[in-house]
Amino acid sequence: MKAFYKMIVAAVAAGVFVNAYSKVILPSFYADNMVLQQKALMTVKGKAIPNSTVKFKASWDNKTILAKADAQGEFTIKFRVPAASMKAYKLSFSDGNGEKVLSDVYSGEVWFCSGQSNMQMPVQGSWGLMNNYQEEIKNANYPMIKLLSVAASGKNNHPADDTDLRSNWVACSPSTIPDFSALAYCFGRELYKNLNIPIGLIQCAYGGSNAEAWVSLETARTIPALKTQLDKCAQYDFHRDSVSKYLGMKNEFQVPTLLYNTMVHPMINFPIRGVIWYQGEANAWGSSYYTALMDSLISSWRKDWGYKFPFYTVQLAAYQTPAEFQENSNWAALRWDQWKTSQQMDSTGMATAVDVGNATDIHPKNKQEVGRRLALIALKNTYGFDVVADAPKPVSYRFEYKKAYITFDKKIHVRNDSVPVGFRFKDRSYKRFYAATAKVVGDKTIEISVSQPLRPSAIYYNWADYPIGNIYGENNLPVLPFRTDQMNLIDDLVGIDNVRTDAGKSNNVYTTDGVLIKSDAGEQDMENLPKGICVIGNKKKLVK
Repeated sequence: MKAFYKMIVAAVAAGVFVNAYSKVILPSFYADNMVLQQKALMTVKGKAIPNSTVKFKASWDNKTILAKADAQGEFTIKFRVPAASMKAYKLSFSDGNGEKVLSDVYSGEVWFCSGQSNMQMPVQGSWGLMNNYQEEIKNANYPMIKLLSVAASGKNNHPADDTDLRSNWVACSPSTIPDFSALAYCFGRELYKNLNIPIGLIQCAYGGSNAEAWVSLETARTIPALKTQLDKCAQYDFHRDSVSKYLGMKNEFQVPTLLYNTMVHPMINFPIRGVIWYQGEANAWGSSYYTALMDSLISSWRKDWGYKFPFYTVQLAAYQTPAEFQENSNWAALRWDQWKTSQQMDSTGMATAVDVGNATDIHPKNKQEVGRRLALIALKNTYGFDVVADAPKPVSYRFEYKKAYITFDKKIHVRNDSVPVGFRFKDRSYKRFYAATAKVVGDKTIEISVSQPLRPSAIYYNWADYPIGNIYGENNLPVLPFRTDQMNLIDDLVGIDNVRTDAGKSNNVYTTDGVLIKSDAGEQDMENLPKGICVIGNKKKLVK
């Protein structure tokens, strides 16, 4: 492209500029049928005849905006997009030597759909085949849903200004939907049905990619765990072929920064409403820094675009051998990392796919349900709809001898009225896990018990590669996997008395973690205990 621009300048200087090169050049994704984010301030960077005056006009108001191209022909035009409507507009750019016109341009809601293969998986394609794909294709008549596919590539070792496209903006139809992201389509369809305005979906995904490939070098440098890998790649200036040859990194989609440079950076001047993200499988093999990496990715993308847009993720689906519990499950640990990001980052949300997985296929086919769950989150949190979008989550616990009680923020039920499964009881003394029996004891509470004479330190739920937990809330939303020892839950204490009412009694006094404070504590010792919660005589006491 740079050589092309140099040819334009040389032709002008020689006085032999021809009509073939007279039109204004825009980024590849500015095209007919595109959707612009409603009410957004657009910043369009392009190329024109050097030192020429570029005129821009949009048919929504027919006002002319002027911009001056510099000596290299580069110009910037800014304009405000009107509110969403079904009306088609025209945009024209002219530098006096030719006019570039974009037709059937709409104002609506634009979503950036990124991640790895479960986002890239097409409705049909050679490896897609979502559930009921033939019927889905037949019914995909949504001309006001527009589709854009960024080519999966990691060819650029530095941030690029434009990107290759697998297909430019097209209207959703039975002929265009088969090769498009099944998940993005299901999500966008739900939005369209509820919002009834144009929806633009940008597929920007690459199968097999890890999260490191989707961040800028500046961002990657903030993750200490990546330093060695980054230093090695830097020796070859992150050139794709060189790092493949000399470092053995054969897959461009797993080389830090390359997908960001090639696929994301060119889009950062194109306003979006938000991001949906399905990725993590490539990081589920022992990555200890995934939460920090995703927190940084989200923050850096928002910085690049210049505002804090919603970022909604999918929690990994169940995969491999079904099991009630696996203490060292990497997939469970990665799901927990995903959950932590959804809790600590503003304007984020997470739709789980944990209950719609496939033991033998890393690409589960029920993208309809995952798309529905993502759309519920967007409808509630971004668009203000009164819908149930979140599964019940633990808010408090109570640990007793051989028992634990977990209370949720919403009503719960056991799927198919069966027995609750998926719970494990972690013993305080031996730090071991024990199989537990669970039962619902109220609208929002589950009792977990063991037969052994143990005291719990934590309760784990749905902790396995392919967990089989069956606790649900409204709207077919499953309770997410959790571990109470890493959650900010309220301790529902029982047996709390003022210690000073026990004056005269002699007991050993422990912290709630089992550390002995006083042995054979008498009245004077009781008066001098530190304020807080202690265990006295097998009961928790509050020292006031």
